[in-house]
Amino acid sequence: MTVPKSSREIAAHLRRQIQDGLLAPGDQLPTRAELRDRYGVARQTAYAALNILREEGLVSTRAGIGCFVRDRAPRVRLVRRPVASSQLTDDEPLLQSFTAADAEEWLADVTTSRRIAVAGPELGAELGIGEHEEVLLRVRTMMDDGVIVALVNSCFPRSITRGTVIEDEDTGEGGVFARLKELGYPATRHIERVISGLATEAETAQLQLGPLLPSILRIHRLTLGHDQRVLGAIHITALAERFELLYELPVTS
Repeated sequence: MTVPKSSREIAAHLRRQIQDGLLAPGDQLPTRAELRDRYGVARQTAYAALNILREEGLVSTRAGIGCFVRDRAPRVRLVRRPVASSQLTDDEPLLQSFTAADAEEWLADVTTSRRIAVAGPELGAELGIGEHEEVLLRVRTMMDDGVIVALVNSCFPRSITRGTVIEDEDTGEGGVFARLKELGYPATRHIERVISGLATEAETAQLQLGPLLPSILRIHRLTLGHDQRVLGAIHITALAERFELLYELPVTS
């Protein structure tokens, strides 16, 4: 492996360690002297590498001690009734949230694939079902001007979707949640966690990015129905610089 020599190369090497969890929140980064010895560079080069990470918000400095990986806790937003703006009445206030159906109004090129899979332990726990139960996975690739700007992975328990139009390619006007409401599963609340950061290697491949590492928004959303039952989970990976295009929806209160 080529040993990083420039400040940007050293910063990229350390950034990757942070992204991969080798340097966890609270861990101390090597000092400037240690970086100088490790990479064989001048102290000012080591200082510049740490400063790059500091400007990116990945690390913070404790005077007289050193640089430490910052704890980038997700922001949590609670969103009420997911009703389309065309269906709003004076009695149904709404703070709207980003959905794959919403994005289709903004993007000309949206492709959808779907498949049936076994939930597994992690997704099963998220959906509140057994790990051996089946789920419907709907994956949407959203493009603008030939560039992938977002990937949307939607997951639903098959105990709800089996044999319904939700498992078709076209779910009809209003999307999945309109169909869920018709089936007697009205959505009452969204819980979204939005985390920002630099793209990982996997995200770089999925979004077909170049060598530069852009900022990524990772949105994890659970949709709840009555009795706090989880109706579905949506995982969105989006280019932060293009996200205003996807999220520019009317807000009614």
